[in-house]
Amino acid sequence: MYDEARFFTVTTDHIEGTRTSLERRQDALLGVHYEYVQSPPTWRRRH
Repeated sequence: MYDEARFFTVTTDHIEGTRTSLERRQDALLGVHYEYVQSPPTWRRRH
């Protein structure tokens, strides 16, 4: 979701007290992306 020079690391370490299951959260991820990352289109449609 970064536009440049950023990364994150995923490990298999479990943090006690957190869930151990994976769940689909695409809608939530898209919501965050649209709100904080995505820029408005810079092009205009020709008529």
